[in-house]
Amino acid sequence: DTGPPTMPEVLERVVAQLEGAMIASQEGKAIAVSSGLPGLDYAIGGGWRKKRITSLCARSGRGKTTLGLCFARNAILSGQRVVYFSTEAGPEELVEKIVANEGSVNSSKLINGSVTEAEADRFMAAVQRLSTTHLIVDDKASRDIDKIAKRVAEFLRDTEPKEETK
Repeated sequence: DTGPPTMPEVLERVVAQLEGAMIASQEGKAIAVSSGLPGLDYAIGGGWRKKRITSLCARSGRGKTTLGLCFARNAILSGQRVVYFSTEAGPEELVEKIVANEGSVNSSKLINGSVTEAEADRFMAAVQRLSTTHLIVDDKASRDIDKIAKRVAEFLRDTEPKEETK
């Protein structure tokens, strides 16, 4: 281990990142994914950075899940691949919330089965729109960041678009 990087080493990496961002911008490629909230995107430098782990932390009942699912929904609908780790809810419950939000259907009406025909139609249309997106909900995750990072790397490797060979 050589210790922490020196300022010249860090500056070299920062300049390389800037050059890469400029090239990506010229090619029309996004380097960040919008959160769906313009004010937040501005505050965090344009949106979420790709291939980074973002953690939402707060006490219970503060809206972490709702906010995180909104971020995930926005990202997958823009074509991004997302891994969503949950220590409180399973995949079905979380995906149901995303679909309900996308279909403008109140989740409580889904739970008690009191949806109207129009709401059921909107829900099913949302299911169709979301069926080709790339979202993995992992409710078996440890709270160990190294283990989470390993699972993210596996997901990215397993879902990387394959190059066609001729």
